[in-house]
Parts: sequence; structure tokens; C-alpha cells
Amino acid sequence: MNRSYLIAGAIAVGAIAWVASGQFGDHGGKTEASVQPAATPAAQPMLVRARVIEARPYARELVLRGRTAAARWVDLKAETQGRVAELPVAKGGLVKAGDVIARLATDERQARRAETEALLRQRKIEHDASTALAEKGFRANTKLAESAAGLDAARAAAKAMDVELQRTVVRAPFDGVLEERKAEIGAYLKAGDLVGRLVERDPMLVVAQVGERDVGGLSLGQAGRAALVTGETVDGRIRYIAGMADPATRTFTVELEVPNADGRLKDGITAELRLGAGEARAHLISPAILALDDNGTVGLRAVGGDGRVAFLPVQVLGDGPDGIWLGGLPDRVTVITVGQDFVRTGDPVRIAPASGS
Repeated sequence: MNRSYLIAGAIAVGAIAWVASGQFGDHGGKTEASVQPAATPAAQPMLVRARVIEARPYARELVLRGRTAAARWVDLKAETQGRVAELPVAKGGLVKAGDVIARLATDERQARRAETEALLRQRKIEHDASTALAEKGFRANTKLAESAAGLDAARAAAKAMDVELQRTVVRAPFDGVLEERKAEIGAYLKAGDLVGRLVERDPMLVVAQVGERDVGGLSLGQAGRAALVTGETVDGRIRYIAGMADPATRTFTVELEVPNADGRLKDGITAELRLGAGEARAHLISPAILALDDNGTVGLRAVGGDGRVAFLPVQVLGDGPDGIWLGGLPDRVTVITVGQDFVRTGDPVRIAPASGS
């Protein structure tokens, strides 16, 4: 038989004998438990760094996205029909209240006005004569009343013609800029046709939308500041806060009125509006220690009185050069500053001794 086979067989027989002796041999009275390995020591809680932070007074500030808007504007329309005879103001021109924007041809209106004036004079003479005769008893009171009615009708006709002539002139109702001029010389306008658009430039508004949670902290007359995308910064005061929310966005319109005597501000410029929203208790921290829970909620991981990790949701109130301001926390809280990403809610932790950081 091959020598290698004999060696392999001998090794196999020896191994079987050794195993058998271990299972069935005498252990000298020792129990199975006596040969079990020693128990593994319990794992130590994770070591983290933490510090105590305390709330302090914080002047809340709302930062809203908005735009500039004219305080008021109006479409000027013809009040009667006629041909455009005069347009004294060019497009973009500055006007004062009462300035003529357009004048329509009076055509036969002047002749009709003269006719009503003549009729008015006649009716007045007739009424004066009737009054004199009635006083002497030569005219019945019914005739006197008839002449008085004729006089009143003539006066009404003359007044109506005055109004008709006034309607041929379109005037500016307030100071502003003629942003659009739709009519041209010689054009025939009907009542209601557009002549132009007048826009008030001073004051100007900054209009934004504020959320339902913050609208209660605003008040009429409150000061505010707006930074325009053009680089300008303007100050003003709140003149309007909507009493009803937009049903689609659940936000409220707020208007900041700012002076614009030189007319440098234009309508429709993007602006960042900053408004004070009262004082609150808040914590100033570094944004580096913020964390997210499994639902994506922003918060902090803190150490509770039992030495275990707790997740505390927060509300970001604002930011500054030294960090961010948070609301929604207890006045005094021990937050984990190093190691917060390696522990979970409920984990026991050990706090490392304070260092210079």
C-alpha cells in the first residue's frame, strides 16, 4: 500500500480517538460550566462633548420677499364722445392734480350752451313779470308756479350743458406720472375709451406676504426697512395689513410705505423686507451642531437629566455674524456639540470634561 495512504490513515485514527476522549473521558469531576469563557464586559456609553446654553432676549425680525409697487394709479377715460383736440402732456410727463391731460373738441356744444343761456334769460324775465303781476293781484298763483317751473327747467338745462363741456376736458385727479398715453390728436373717442394711465410715484410701497404665524406680531405704523435688488435701502412704515388671508397660500398682504419725493424708486423692483416681530427668548448657536431626525425635522441633540440623548426640534428665528437664533427650546439645555451625528435618541452618553473650546 502506498506510504502516503498509511500516514493519512494514522492521522485520521488519532484525531477520532482525541475527539472521543474529549466527549466521553473523565474530567475529574469538573462541570461543563467550568470550561465556559468569561463574560464580556458591558459596552461603555459613548463619549461626547456638550455644553449648557441658556436663552437670552432676542428681537425677532421677519425677512420677507416682496416688490415695490405704486401707492395708487388710475386709468383715465373719456367721459363723453368727441375728437381729441389737444394732448398737453407727453408720455412719462409729470403732472399736478388738476392739470389737463386731454381736451376734446367742443364742436356744437358751445352753440347749445349759448342757446340754453338765452332760454334761461327769457324764463327769468317771464318769471319776474309773473311775480310782479301776482303781487298786484293780476296773475293767478298757478301761472306764477308755471313760470317758476319754466325758470327751473332752463337753469337745469344750462347746468347740464356746463357739465357736458367740462367732460370734454380730462384732468389729473392727483400728482403723478403719465405712464401711458393711448389717445392721439385727431382720434375720435367714445365715452369710456382709454386716454392714458396716471401713476402716483410718491409715496411708493413695498408689498410682501407674511405667514399666518407671524402676522399677529405686526402693527400699523410699525417701522420697517427694505433692501432693493438695485442696491438701494429704504425705510418706511407699515400702512396696511390684510384682514383676510389668501385662500391659496394662507398668507397676508402687508404694505410698507416709503417716501419717494425724487421719484428714484420704480414700480416692480424685487425687494427684501425686514420687519420687527417683537421680542422673544432664544438661543444663539453655531449652525454646525444642528441635526436632523429620521423624519427630516431640524433640531438639536441634547443630554437629558438621565444621561440619555434627546432630540429637540427647533425653529430658526434668524441669523447673525455669531451664529443662528433658535426658538422652541427650554431656557437652559445641555446640547451635544461633538459626536451628535453618532448617537441616537435614547442612547446613554458620557460627557467629556470641558476643554478650552
